[in-house]
Amino acid sequence: MAKPAPTIIDTFQEFNAGIYLKQAEEALKQAALGVIYHGVKGKKAKLTLTIALSRLDDPDKTDMVNVEHQWAFDHPTKRGKKTETNTTTTPMHVSREGHLSIIAYDQHDAFGKPALVKPINGE
Repeated sequence: MAKPAPTIIDTFQEFNAGIYLKQAEEALKQAALGVIYHGVKGKKAKLTLTIALSRLDDPDKTDMVNVEHQWAFDHPTKRGKKTETNTTTTPMHVSREGHLSIIAYDQHDAFGKPALVKPINGE
């Protein structure tokens, strides 16, 4: 049975061992609270998620990319605004369909076909 294709949430949950998504969620909460408490006269908050991909190692030897993931936010405060940015990276495998995962989708045969072994008793 084929492995089901991951959703974007599944992929995001693998970034930085699940920490990226939790931190981005917390940043969104802080931005929302900043608007509620200090968002008078049109003050707004902003959360930006950025993902950049680059090839990892030699193209002929690997199906991996380095995923740089960043969240950045700003939100109003009583006397101005607060800004924070966090950038981390996760090496990930790319399937033939383009899905990203920290675990390889396609297992490569490391040993070739198994050799036939004759039984010890000669049968």
